[in-house]
Amino acid sequence: MRIFEVPEGSKTSKGRAIQNLLNIESDDKVLAYIPVLNLKDEDYINGNNVILFK
Repeated sequence: MRIFEVPEGSKTSKGRAIQNLLNIESDDKVLAYIPVLNLKDEDYINGNNVILFK
């Protein structure tokens, strides 16, 4: 799912579980998420890395 496809909530909404938005298996879990400041800022994109391992 692309970020622009995520439904926007209101200030008073409680939010939605990520499992209801993404197509993941029932035994899979979201272990972490990474908030980003600005994906249009080239210095921010080039100055940060994501490393995943298990």
